[in-house]
Amino acid sequence: MKRALRVFAYIVATIVLMLVVGWINLERIVLASMRPSKPFDATTVPPAPDYGRGESWSALPEREDAADAVPDGARRADQRAARADVFYLHPTSFIAGRWNAAVPDPSVDPGTDALSTRIQASAFNDCCAVYAPRYRQTNGLPFVEPSADGDRAIDVAFSDVRRAFEAFEQKRGAQRPTRAPRRIARRDGSFASSRTLRGSASTR
Repeated sequence: MKRALRVFAYIVATIVLMLVVGWINLERIVLASMRPSKPFDATTVPPAPDYGRGESWSALPEREDAADAVPDGARRADQRAARADVFYLHPTSFIAGRWNAAVPDPSVDPGTDALSTRIQASAFNDCCAVYAPRYRQTNGLPFVEPSADGDRAIDVAFSDVRRAFEAFEQKRGAQRPTRAPRRIARRDGSFASSRTLRGSASTR
């Protein structure tokens, strides 16, 4: 019996030690999992999303999606009747070992919808029509370990956001007041929205 207890104690101690070591090195482990095995290569970048297709958007006001979420018992507003529009860019939700995510990507999109669009973008659905594009986001590594390859991956993400914003303005129509994109994002989304904001302002 005592021997069994000692063995059990050793097993528990080993598990605890592994958890502690893993926690201490969590950042290194995550970064290692995101580090691509090859340099950035423009010929292997996923195809650009078509913003005329619904699959290239996490949220659109004319359909039911994650941005329509409301607390239990709350009234759900009709976004199609909203007076204002929100252009929402989700934060980085891609952590694989590739420079850019594809659009659509069944391994990434559900998490983006559930953890970003549903939690953040839905805050505006009572007053605004919510437009949330998907884009070929980077995996987060370029913001932690800047490099020339990382900059190229960020440029890919930004090129999508710029085209998505142009599509957003076309979808809204000329009768709608023109506004800058909302900066409700982090990392990929925040960086791209800042560049889009500057570009949008410079053309007005």
